[in-house]
Amino acid sequence: FIRRSENVCVILTWTYMERLWCVYEWACMLKDKAPERCFLQIETFMNEQTLPLYLDCIRYFSIKRARCFLESDREILTNKIDSTYVSHEAFETLVKATAVALIARSMAFRGGPLPVAPQHLLHALGGLGPGARLRGAGGRAADLQRLGVEAGGSRPLALNSQ
Repeated sequence: FIRRSENVCVILTWTYMERLWCVYEWACMLKDKAPERCFLQIETFMNEQTLPLYLDCIRYFSIKRARCFLESDREILTNKIDSTYVSHEAFETLVKATAVALIARSMAFRGGPLPVAPQHLLHALGGLGPGARLRGAGGRAADLQRLGVEAGGSRPLALNSQ
């Protein structure tokens, strides 16, 4: 479905990242689509009162915390994540970093006052961990597909080589 879709629109609420299937589809979307083909619909929901909820949903996202309607789906999804990404930490960082980037882009195009300046979004989250260096800041699809965290060296960590 994702590969056959020209564009993808995510209606992003502060509970989105609590659901593992949603987050896995998010990562698949970014693996298969150029970032300019991925859109977030947050304008209806994001305001000064809900911004902390959005920040927390990103800050505290983890595979372990994310829910599945059927607990048997967790094993299926973690196996898919394990076969595609080099670690759960790399997958989690990919999701968090791309959420920040796409939310900032969505906020920048939004009309009216912003609840937070886009350039302060990552700062408000306290970064993505000590010593983290994000790759793919240019926003090209190939760069975002390799987005991950490095603690030195030059090997992108998000996707397994295939």
